[in-house]
Amino acid sequence: MIIDDYEKVKGIDLTINPTLHQRNWTYYYQQYITAFSCLLDVSRSCNYQTNFRYMAFLFLMRHSLELLLKNQLEQNQTVPIKSIPMSHNLLQLADLAGEDKIVFERDFNVLKCDSEGDCFRYLTDNNNVQYFTGTIDSFDTCQNFILYNNLHSPDALIKMIPLDDKKSIRNELLFHSNEVTTLGIITTHYDATIFELFLQIYSNKVSANDIYLPLLFLIRHSVEIKIKFALMNIGNELSDKSVITSCHSLNKLWDVFTSHIMPAIQNITDQELKNESLEKYSQAESLKKLMAVLDANSFCFRFPVDRKGHLSSFKPTKHILEEVKDLYLKADSFLCFAVEVLFEGGYLTIGDDIIHDLME
Repeated sequence: MIIDDYEKVKGIDLTINPTLHQRNWTYYYQQYITAFSCLLDVSRSCNYQTNFRYMAFLFLMRHSLELLLKNQLEQNQTVPIKSIPMSHNLLQLADLAGEDKIVFERDFNVLKCDSEGDCFRYLTDNNNVQYFTGTIDSFDTCQNFILYNNLHSPDALIKMIPLDDKKSIRNELLFHSNEVTTLGIITTHYDATIFELFLQIYSNKVSANDIYLPLLFLIRHSVEIKIKFALMNIGNELSDKSVITSCHSLNKLWDVFTSHIMPAIQNITDQELKNESLEKYSQAESLKKLMAVLDANSFCFRFPVDRKGHLSSFKPTKHILEEVKDLYLKADSFLCFAVEVLFEGGYLTIGDDIIHDLME
C-alpha cells in the first residue's frame, strides 16, 4: 500500500448519510464519474501522478462510461431497471443506445469496448494471456469521454472541463503497460487510487457521500487481487491455480489461502511471532468477512442490480466506509507479506517454480 500520509487517512471523516443512497443507474454513475473526475483533476497537474495508478484510473473511466450508457438505456425506455442488459461490452451497449458503433469504438478503443472490461482489473485473461504489452495512449480517450459525458450525463449535473492539448498532459496520460508484470503491481495501482481518493476527502475536495461506492469497490478489489497474488506466490504447491484466474468469491479464495497459511502459522515455535501472526491473520479475515458479506462476488458496489436484474441488496450504513477503511489499513501488511515472511521463516512450503524465480 502507498501510505505517504498515514495519519491523514486515519483521521478523515468518512461518515455516510444512508438515506441518500439510491439503487439506480444515475446514482451509481454519479458516484463513479465523481471519483474519476478527482483523479483526472490530479492528472491535470502533470506531476507524474497517473502512471502508477493507471489500471484503476482506466477502470474508473470505463466503468463510468458503462454506467452512463446503461443510464441512457433506462432513460430512453419505459421498462423496469432489471431489463437493462447486464453485459459489460461497451460496443453492444452503445449500439443499443443508438450510437454509431464505428465512431464509438474509434473514440474509446483504449477501453477495449468489445470486451467485458476485465483488462483493467487483472493482469491476464482466463487463459493466462496478458492483456497489455505496449504503451497505452489515453489522452484522446479521456478527451472523448469528457465530451461524451458533457453531452449525455444525467441532467448535466456533472460537467467536466476538457483537457488542454499540450505535451505535458499527453505525457501524463501515456501509460507504460510493460511495467505492469504482476498482480502485485496492480494492487499498488488500486491502493494508490484508494489513498488519493481518501486524500481528496481529507482536503474537502469531495465528500465520502459522493464516492463511497467506488471506494468500497476499489478496496474490495484490492483485497481480492492481494489474496490472488499471495496464492501465486505459493507457486506449484497450489494444486489448482485456476482459482486465481476464474474465482471472484472472497470466501473461496480465502479458504484456499487459509489452507496453506494456517498450518504454517501453527508451526511457528516463537510464541511472540505466532501470536502476532494469528492477530494479523484475524484482522485480515475480519476484512475479508465484512467485504464478502457486503459484496460476495464483486458486483454490488458496481451496479444497482444483481446478475438477475433484481435491485442490489447493498445498502450502506453510516459508518461502513470508516469500518472498512480501518480493517483495510490493519490487514494490508498480512495480505501483502504473509507468504514471504512465513516462507523465509521456514514455516511455509512454496513451489519449486517460485524458488527457482527467487534464485535467478
